[in-house]
Amino acid sequence: MSLDRTLHSLRSRFLYSFADWVYDAVHGEPEKGGGFDDDECFADLAQDTAKIARPHKDTILHDFIGMVCKLYIESATWEEPSYAIDYFCDLFEAASMRRPRWLTKGQVDDNRSALHKRACQAIDIFTPSIFFILYSDRQFLRDFQARLSEHVARGRRADHPNEFARDGVLRRVPLPIWLKRGVYYRDGGRCSHCQKDLTGWNRAVADIHLDHIIPLALSGSNDPTNYQLLCTECNLHKGPTRFHVPPVFAAYW
Repeated sequence: MSLDRTLHSLRSRFLYSFADWVYDAVHGEPEKGGGFDDDECFADLAQDTAKIARPHKDTILHDFIGMVCKLYIESATWEEPSYAIDYFCDLFEAASMRRPRWLTKGQVDDNRSALHKRACQAIDIFTPSIFFILYSDRQFLRDFQARLSEHVARGRRADHPNEFARDGVLRRVPLPIWLKRGVYYRDGGRCSHCQKDLTGWNRAVADIHLDHIIPLALSGSNDPTNYQLLCTECNLHKGPTRFHVPPVFAAYW
C-alpha cells in the first residue's frame, strides 16, 4: 500500500472513530468509550446563551465534538500513556503533526501535560471533518437538539432578556445568508418533509423556508444544526409542535 493510501486510511479510521464517540454521547452511551457525564456536557452547552440564541459558523455541535473527544482521550493521556504510544503516534501522523521526541516509553510519563495538549490540538484539526459527517445526518441532529432542548427549557427570561422571549423559549432571529446556503446545500435543495424538489433556475436562495427541527416553542435553539429546508406548503401547514423526522441522509438522486 502506498504512503498516501496508508495515511488516508489512518485519517479515516480516526475520523469515524471520533464521530462514533459523539454519536454514543448524544444517545447516552458514554460507557462505550471511557465514560463521562454526557448530561453535564449538554448543560454546559446550554449555558452559552450567545450561541444557542443566534447562529454562529462555529456551532454548538463543533463545541460538543471537541468536548466529547477531548474528554474521551483525556484518560489515555493522564492515566497510563506509555500503553498508548502507538495510538498517539498514529493520531499525530493522521493529523499531519510532528511526533514529539519524548513520545517514548521512557519519557512519555514525564510529559503527560504536553501529550494532552498535543492530542487536543489533533482533535481540533479533525473537528471540521467530524462536523461534516454529523451535520449530514438530520436524524442525529434531531437527537442532538432534543438533548440540548432539555437544558434550554431551564433558561429564564429574567436572566437573559435579550435572548429569551419567555422562560424556556428563545427569540426568533433573522438568518444569515451563509446559513441558508448551507442548509440548502446539505438538504440537496429538497423539502425535508415531503422531498419536493426545490431547485429551480428562478428560485433565489433567500426565498427558501428554513424550519427549526426542534421548534422554539419546545425549547429548540437557533444554532445552525437546528434548521432544515421545507417547501412553502409543508412550512405553512405544519403544527407548532410537530417534529419532522427526515431521512438520515439526503438522497443524491
